[in-house]
Amino acid sequence: MPRHYLIPALLLVFCFAPLLLLKVPACNAYSVTRTVYRDEISPTSRLNFSVGREVYLDLHQGCFPRGIEKLTFTVTSLSGIPGVSFAVYLDTGGVPLPSPARLGLPAGDKQLLLCRGERGWYRVAAGREGQHLFVEVSGSGVWGVAESVYLPAPPVERVEGGRLCLEGDGEIWYTTDGSDPRLSPSAVRFERPIELSAPAASKLPPVIKAAALKDGYWSEMAAFVTPEPGSGYPRPSGSRILATTAATISPEEGGTLELPGVARLAVPPGALPARGPVLMRLVAVEAPANLPGGNEAVTPAVWLRCRGLCSPFFNRPVTLTFAVLAGNEAGLRILSLDGEGGTPEEALPGGAEGGELRVQVTHTGRFVVVKDS
Repeated sequence: MPRHYLIPALLLVFCFAPLLLLKVPACNAYSVTRTVYRDEISPTSRLNFSVGREVYLDLHQGCFPRGIEKLTFTVTSLSGIPGVSFAVYLDTGGVPLPSPARLGLPAGDKQLLLCRGERGWYRVAAGREGQHLFVEVSGSGVWGVAESVYLPAPPVERVEGGRLCLEGDGEIWYTTDGSDPRLSPSAVRFERPIELSAPAASKLPPVIKAAALKDGYWSEMAAFVTPEPGSGYPRPSGSRILATTAATISPEEGGTLELPGVARLAVPPGALPARGPVLMRLVAVEAPANLPGGNEAVTPAVWLRCRGLCSPFFNRPVTLTFAVLAGNEAGLRILSLDGEGGTPEEALPGGAEGGELRVQVTHTGRFVVVKDS
């Protein structure tokens, strides 16, 4: 550049550089910072963050730590994460919230809400409002939404020669202190069978919790009762096995399983998220003794388990039919039991006719027929 042009060029840079710097935050539509004051918060206030898509943060006055009158939140959209269609980083400025706020991410009907831990993404329970999934948050973190097919199948167990083996896709991590292996620092990677014979068996806990980690994604957590030597098949925590049946089902053709006098499962073609045959089990177990809400179980619980799925969620609903007393179908409903503790997660819509109660099931787990108290 000729010398006589240099000084005017430098003057232009110095004059317009501050304006350019001021424009950067406004032009960056994928990171938004908002400050809110305690006295501006109504019983429930919603902050909107437009970061390519609409992200919501629902606050109340209990979210403010004592002595703090204002909070600053930054939401940044993240891209390029394999398997995650939309993700954000929520930054609370290092301030832990004494009472959780609600974070809402846009999601399709079949998407799950995930949280990123130290070793990978795991599913978190979320409520749906319209086209958003909401989760309670108490601090900074990364959350995203993804299709269920990205989650590996939960581990399954096998007892052979007095040893407990855990099998599944990818790495298997487990804990013996009751903590969640997806989050706990005490989680151990499963590398060799666990000896059930004395004296090793005396050191085992009554319940082992395990999860599978593959390509940075965690499966749902599974809990196994530690079997005694020679007992054969481990059972769900706090229950006794009454009957079992199993069949290998082709995803393309579908098939059926039946526990005579208890339940029947019909799997339509295309329902199983798998590339090859799936080993499916129906296990009748004792229903939990105390169901919240005073519900009374009128059938054994049916435990639907699968080996070979890439997700615990089916592509299409499968039909689970319970055998009930003919003429008494009124007032009965089917509950999906959450985890191993027997807490009702949801009442499933179905139909009753001629001593049968049918329901469309979209995921593996335990199900039981109850009578309203």
